[in-house]
Amino acid sequence: MISIKVYNTVGVPKELQLLPGTTIDMEFLLPSFDDKLEGSDFSLPFRIPFTDHNRQLLGYAEHLNTNAINIPEYWRCDVYDDHVLYAQDAKLKLLSHNGRFDNKDGSYNFNVSGIKGFFGTRLKGKSMKDLALDGIINWDAAMDSREFSKDLMDGNQPQYEDRITFAPVAMTDFFGYLAQ
Repeated sequence: MISIKVYNTVGVPKELQLLPGTTIDMEFLLPSFDDKLEGSDFSLPFRIPFTDHNRQLLGYAEHLNTNAINIPEYWRCDVYDDHVLYAQDAKLKLLSHNGRFDNKDGSYNFNVSGIKGFFGTRLKGKSMKDLALDGIINWDAAMDSREFSKDLMDGNQPQYEDRITFAPVAMTDFFGYLAQ
């Protein structure tokens, strides 16, 4: 069972009332294909009903006379699947809404997305020497850095498994140059 908790303006999460059987279909960009380091998970559109609770929580976003300044570009939310946190601090974006003119019967169309580029923005413009790492790692001189990284990620360097979480083999500008 899916549940979505939306953060209000003071940072307190409140659960949206969803339609029975609501599912959220997610799309993923594999990190190995994200050469710009800006991808994120996102959902296909899904519906949330107009209920008094949802309308109040979302600031009556469906009203024609609602001041657009009061409606955020997105709402911060947490998404749960069977009470297990699936996406923390995600974005809930209103795509459209439809229903009766008195807004008593209708639904919102939303999508959920992750924080775009969270990992990539942490690394953008940095080289290995800019990061706080656990010292210098030396490897067999017969391998260049890309070969070593691939070998490491394939599990062939067990002596480093507790010191290296990932090897940026696809980020050609990440290694930087040694100081002369």
